[in-house]
Amino acid sequence: MNELLDPVYVCRATTIALFLYWGVRGWLRMGKFVRRMERIAQSAGFSARDVRREVKRMALSATVGDPLNVLLLCVVAWLWTAPRFF
Repeated sequence: MNELLDPVYVCRATTIALFLYWGVRGWLRMGKFVRRMERIAQSAGFSARDVRREVKRMALSATVGDPLNVLLLCVVAWLWTAPRFF
């Protein structure tokens, strides 16, 4: 009854919880940012479509377009799928 939780499952649960928290928070902040940029762009004569296209380009280059992020993603995928060594 006093057994400890397996550290691997605790680490995975923590990782998923952090991902969910920061993911939802990031999407909400991105939405506010895009709406603010659309207002600024319209006053400068640009369309909302142009703003959304540039935000998508910026987001892709900061995530999957960044070699360091891709490397970290591969390391995490390997750690989650590799056989346990200890």
